[in-house]
Amino acid sequence: MRELELEGTRYYLLTWDDVEEDAEKLSRRIEEKFGMPTIIFGILRGGATVANLLSDRLRMHNVHSVGTKSYKDIAERGELDLYQPITVADLSRHDVALVDDVSDTGDTLKDVLSSQIRPRNPRRLCTATLHIKPWTGFVPDFFVKELDGWIVYPWEKYETIRSLGKKLVKKYDLKKAQDVIVKEFGYKSRIVKRILKTRSH
Repeated sequence: MRELELEGTRYYLLTWDDVEEDAEKLSRRIEEKFGMPTIIFGILRGGATVANLLSDRLRMHNVHSVGTKSYKDIAERGELDLYQPITVADLSRHDVALVDDVSDTGDTLKDVLSSQIRPRNPRRLCTATLHIKPWTGFVPDFFVKELDGWIVYPWEKYETIRSLGKKLVKKYDLKKAQDVIVKEFGYKSRIVKRILKTRSH
């Protein structure tokens, strides 16, 4: 994991190896303290990736997703939109793990728990994320690290380039924005240029 400060925001850049290591730690904590879930729900988008990693490590494949979105931009949260409810009507015979990548404000986890999971009466329930923010209003049952900045997961590289590039182009120009992102984030120049040029047309 690499940490950097840019335009007043602290970023944590995670590699796939970082994520794999944290998923391994998270799966061990769940298994040791909760036991084996019979069903995992991953909150789209990042939580679905984490749910798949956990299911592989926990040797179970009953994995479902619930679709929500709330971020409008880097460090800018919008209203929660539940666009894919869960499809399992009754959880009374299940030991449920609700999984996301990060608990930032905690609102997403709280809303999904109250509107989607608890009304279906799970036999047992735990919540798990790779990371939490120090200011979260919801601390999951299991997490690995507390990070106090914007976390850039390897599955959202292009999204980061688009969001940050938009701000940097407004402040500087297209060329300067490209140069800053390539230098600071270590992304390939051709990818950054392609993404930012697409945005500018």
